[in-house]
Amino acid sequence: MNLRIEPTKKIYYHNLKYKIVINDEINTDEYYNLIGRDDIWGMRPYAYCAKILKNKDQTQIYADNEIAFNNLRKYFDKRIVHLEKPINSYHSELLEKYDIDIKKTLYYRKYRYKVKFGNLSEGKNKVIDNIQSLVRSNPESFMCMGLHNYSSISYSWIMPTVYIKDKQSLMLLKLSVGEQSQHVNTVITIKEIKNEERIGE
Repeated sequence: MNLRIEPTKKIYYHNLKYKIVINDEINTDEYYNLIGRDDIWGMRPYAYCAKILKNKDQTQIYADNEIAFNNLRKYFDKRIVHLEKPINSYHSELLEKYDIDIKKTLYYRKYRYKVKFGNLSEGKNKVIDNIQSLVRSNPESFMCMGLHNYSSISYSWIMPTVYIKDKQSLMLLKLSVGEQSQHVNTVITIKEIKNEERIGE
């Protein structure tokens, strides 16, 4: 079978990095036979290393190791319509980080970082003004969502997201907002993962 294997973009069910989609629903007999096959799951029982989800059109199988993944590929063969696995050990490492987004390109093909602010309640007007001023004065480095026409919206519902081009611009934003809480995500592209470019390290 020559089906393309796609890079995994997130961890499934806390620790499963491999995914196989079958083009039908496996029946009950096949399901119980499959989960009892030591030659597929190896030394660890199915319950500790995989998960199977069935519906009327497809079956999705998730696993935590490449041995089970390869055994499942052989078992299902031409019934498979989709495959995912980590590209390399660096990719596997990134999947375990909550603040990393794995994508084909940067955010909007330009921005390395995405900063989400918590609810900017009333009294945070200065923070809002600082964000808007920074974005307006540096349009090549920043893009913001959630602040346009903010004067007509109750401040209690403003939760802006700022996209940032590079690390220097990220530091500028942090200086502008002071201690205001924020969550920063970094995007790593598939090409960078293949080349093992360790961004920001």
